[in-house]
Amino acid sequence: MDQNNSKKITPDQLKILQQKILEMQKMQISNNGSNTANLKSKMSFKSFIKYLHPKTIFALIIVFMNQSVKHVDSLIKFIIKKDLNEAQNVAHHARPPILFGSFIIVFFVLTGLIWSVTAPLDSASGASGMLISLSKRQTINHPDGGMIKNIFIKLGDQVKKGDPLLELEDRRVSLNYKHALSKFRTYSAVDSRIFAEMKNLDEITYDDILLNYLDDEDVLNIINTQNELFSSRTQLKKNMISSHEESIKIIQKHIEALRNKHIAIEKKLNLWKKKVDNSELLEKKGFSQSMQTTEFQTEMISTQVELENNQIEIIRLEQEIAKKELEGASQINDWNVRLYSELKENQNALFVSQEEFYTWNNALNGLILRAPIDGSVNQIVFYTQGQHIPPSQPIVEITPLNEELIIEAHVRSRDIDSIKVGQKSKIKFSAFKSRTSPTFSGQVISISPDIVQRSLPEPVSKASKKEQAEPTYIAEIQINMEEFNKIAQKRNLKLHPGMQVEVQIVTGSRTLMRYLLDPVLDAAFKGLKEK
Repeated sequence: MDQNNSKKITPDQLKILQQKILEMQKMQISNNGSNTANLKSKMSFKSFIKYLHPKTIFALIIVFMNQSVKHVDSLIKFIIKKDLNEAQNVAHHARPPILFGSFIIVFFVLTGLIWSVTAPLDSASGASGMLISLSKRQTINHPDGGMIKNIFIKLGDQVKKGDPLLELEDRRVSLNYKHALSKFRTYSAVDSRIFAEMKNLDEITYDDILLNYLDDEDVLNIINTQNELFSSRTQLKKNMISSHEESIKIIQKHIEALRNKHIAIEKKLNLWKKKVDNSELLEKKGFSQSMQTTEFQTEMISTQVELENNQIEIIRLEQEIAKKELEGASQINDWNVRLYSELKENQNALFVSQEEFYTWNNALNGLILRAPIDGSVNQIVFYTQGQHIPPSQPIVEITPLNEELIIEAHVRSRDIDSIKVGQKSKIKFSAFKSRTSPTFSGQVISISPDIVQRSLPEPVSKASKKEQAEPTYIAEIQINMEEFNKIAQKRNLKLHPGMQVEVQIVTGSRTLMRYLLDPVLDAAFKGLKEK
């Protein structure tokens, strides 16, 4: 293959290249100038890089190939002596493969260069994280602590919400609960007894807090005491009412006797009136003496006085009955007023005792630690009966079941500016074989507003310790479960809380050339400064 058969660049293209080469030489000369000149040279270099398009690059490559062919021929002539026909013959036969190989190399370099300039690549920020439940693990503790009385669970057990986990023992709480319960029951029984007295019931109707515990000796004693008091007070009230009624009946009988006497006196008075009238008539006719008429008049007046006195006694006794009735009503009223006062005082005490009972009842129920969610027992810190638990110390840790799993990724502070909610991410699970498990996709759903300090498990290497000690932002990433489930069914993959995850959060796209040139340009921008 002759050099004349190679592709030649046009005169116009050569002029353009010569101008650009002269400009580059001028820029190299001006690099020793001031900072302003440095900045201009940087901008010119960027402009030159930007000016490079595929046609220009292709023209440069053609020139380079022509020059390369000349250098290859010169090298062959230098190595092989011209006067040896056999050597010239070997060089003549070796030249085509060399040129073919050069063209192949240039072709792949050209293709790679064009690809690096035009093909976009995803740029991403790396982060490590852990798979957690959306509701996160639940840690159970007790504010007051206590001594372990019973343990109802084992490590790995699945529990439902409300299931008992541990029972603590606190004698102070137990004694205060019993005392508050006894007071509450007593005041409740007194309240029922007073209500029955006010309504004049034949028996007391107690609340369920007493009726549901009739097998308790204390409850029976409280009920018997109130029943006896109710019977005695009811009988006292009946006796008081009966006494007043009996007194009134006696007076009424006396009045009835006086009224009968009143009738008899009226009849007697009428007889004396008739005698006086007859005596006066006989006296006028001369058949009787005036002395007899006077005696009759005297008896009549005496009978009339007796009648009036009897009427006065009846009125007095009727007033006595009214007084007795008023006294009875007053005593009943005083009785009811006293009952109302007792009821009010007892209800105040009942309210206080009820609040006290509920407080200690909650404290007693709090000694039984129950599962706040459906989940699996992940950790038991204290597991020996009789062991003392300090206040507010973690006791049991429960991992939720059937909860949506998300990734809690730690983003470095220098990358947070490029992380936004809604960005796509690429996920690799460390527990899965990288050879058989593909990369899964996800999406950023939240970013912490401030940095957090990561806790360091022991033991930790110095390198990882330095890396983990760096404050980070928390980014929560939601896994594309539809995509994951399709692959998981085929490869028998399953997610578990706590799995380690490597995440690449896609922050944008740039070409390979841009990826290679950005560090150089940044270093040049920082380094080209005049002191």
